[in-house]
Order: sequence, then structure tokens, then C-alpha cells
Amino acid sequence: MFGPVGHLRCSVRKIWVAMAAAILAAVMTLAAAPARAATDDESFLTALGAWGVHYTSADNAVSQGRRMCAESRAGATWDRLVDEVAADPAFTQERMYAEAFVRNALGIYCPAELWRPDW
Repeated sequence: MFGPVGHLRCSVRKIWVAMAAAILAAVMTLAAAPARAATDDESFLTALGAWGVHYTSADNAVSQGRRMCAESRAGATWDRLVDEVAADPAFTQERMYAEAFVRNALGIYCPAELWRPDW
């Protein structure tokens, strides 16, 4: 094990040991971390952010999003739901953002309502 070849074998072995230790540490860290799925409310707020929909209060946005489902189940039309969001004094964006709000509310809180045959 003298000369450059012996030194190379030693270096490769050290690299493999270091990689194995790093992988083991990563696996142990992931196993120890509690798994948690995002709640519907978190998913809704994240979706609103992704679509550029602004809201002044997360609690109010979630409450109104959930109300969209109740109203849709009671027979409210798509246009009525969008009009309701757009008419809210706290909502200051264009109508297309109100549509995104309703689409995400129905898609996350009550997906079956998003595919109603009467829309």
C-alpha cells in the first residue's frame, strides 16, 4: 500500500465512509421529524398566494372560502359566488382574482362542487 495507488484507495474509502455517514444522518433526521400534511386551510391560503389573490385576514379568507362551499351546495351559481367575493369591501382586486378565490375554495374545500353539471 505504498505509493500513489495505496493513497488513492485510502482516499476513496474515506469518501465512501463519509458519504455513508452523511446518508445515514439524513435518513435518521427525516425519520425523527414528524410527518405532517398541510391542512385544507393552509393549502387554500397557499393557493391564493400562488394565484396572487390578496387578503387582509387569513381567518376571514378561510371563513369566506368555506362559506363558498355551503352556498354552492345550497344551489348558488358560479356567478353569484364570484359576485359575492368581488363585492366584499375587503376585496380590492379585479374580478379574475375573485374567480380564482372561488375556484380554489371549491377545489380545496369541496371539490365535487367544482364539477357541478349546471355550471
